[in-house]
Amino acid sequence: MEKKLIAKKKLGQNFLVNKSMQQKVAEEMNRLISVSKNTTVVEMGVGQGDLTQYMISEDRSFVGYDIDLDAVSFVKNRLASVTGDFEIIHADFYDLLKKSELPESFAFVSNMPFNLGSRVLFDMAIYYPNTYFNIILQKEVVQKTRKDKSFTLFGAWIRLWWKTTIGFSISPGNFRPHPKVYSANMTGVPCIDIRKKYDSTEKRKKLLLILKSLFANPKKTLSNNLKNLKWSKERIDKFYDKNSLDNNLRLSWQNYEELLGIIYSEECSRNK
Repeated sequence: MEKKLIAKKKLGQNFLVNKSMQQKVAEEMNRLISVSKNTTVVEMGVGQGDLTQYMISEDRSFVGYDIDLDAVSFVKNRLASVTGDFEIIHADFYDLLKKSELPESFAFVSNMPFNLGSRVLFDMAIYYPNTYFNIILQKEVVQKTRKDKSFTLFGAWIRLWWKTTIGFSISPGNFRPHPKVYSANMTGVPCIDIRKKYDSTEKRKKLLLILKSLFANPKKTLSNNLKNLKWSKERIDKFYDKNSLDNNLRLSWQNYEELLGIIYSEECSRNK
């Protein structure tokens, strides 16, 4: 009988155990890796190695990270006879991400832990915005990046940095243990222009702080949310006149990128 790794709820582990689904996901991941032309592939959360086994290739390097030492030992043993340029490392991927201690350029793949997935993508945009990714994430979270859905902070931030494509749904029965929600496969291809404009970690952090301020009261007008940036009424009025903005304007999928750029420039000029 094939050995199994016990999933740890506190780590958000749900292993993708259906073999046909593993292969389907791996095909999408390898297609993304090919498009990215990266020679390094990074996986967060190797788990049992169910997807890891399909990521290792002779023509690229692979690094898999897992905070769970049991998972690292399990996968190293499972892949002991596999040849190729790969490493399985016991480390906190999220911590390495925020410290910019990952490979300089890589394609990112992951069956994202349910307790961490959205936070990883938020910070990936700050520290590694040139990263191509193909991931599994809760379907309800993935759907937030669709422009025909409600306008949310997560969706706005992710769509700012990546052209996202939502693939197929994955039902709970494909995992062990079964999650309570559906998952989905999502691909992200970096947007070049935005990376050129905000070309440092500091600029991207500032941009996110502004966006968060503008979403502090999502049902209110833009002028109301500008107060969260400590703008006086006089400054807001001058800003509206200067840019010919309607007093009832609200942030939306259609206008947020342009408005965010204008507000960012205004903030930079004020702080000089």
